[in-house]
Amino acid sequence: MHSGAWKQLADLPFLYDYGCGFDFGEEACVVTGSETDAYNKEVYRFNPATKGFTRVPGTFRSAILNPISCTFGGKGYMIGQKSTSWNGIGFEVFDPDNVTVSKLPDYPGTHIVNPCIIADDSVIYAGCGRVATSSSLSWYKDFWKYSPATGKWTHLADCPYNVSFSNQVYIDGRLIFLGNEYAMG
Repeated sequence: MHSGAWKQLADLPFLYDYGCGFDFGEEACVVTGSETDAYNKEVYRFNPATKGFTRVPGTFRSAILNPISCTFGGKGYMIGQKSTSWNGIGFEVFDPDNVTVSKLPDYPGTHIVNPCIIADDSVIYAGCGRVATSSSLSWYKDFWKYSPATGKWTHLADCPYNVSFSNQVYIDGRLIFLGNEYAMG
């Protein structure tokens, strides 16, 4: 089926669960939990010729259960909860050239959310997020930057809006966030 500018590609040849995607410009990869263990990650590369994904041999072990991602300097950065019991937020870097992952200093911010993550030309920003339960919704606004050059986190001013993951972009030297002024719950 084809509708205007949209075209449906073939279904994914893998279960996309506990995963994230990386856009490396000329290459895109998806990292997803294996069928037997969400912490064993499999890698799939997008093949523009076939418009489908090809599995990269091997797996790697990640401490992050449910990653959120960005790319910076040809590498993929993943941040997210370490387990379902919220025992901290892990931070790792994925190297697409040799299909390895390395642990980085844990995210120092709020440890009960999956924060947003975005990179500009020199650093990686992370923070904010929300926790939803059946009876409430809590927003967190602490905001941090991570320098790959120094390997250190720095606390920045809190974000003035309620921001969750996957609603930010870096364009023309500016970080742009879609947020909500009002908290529910």
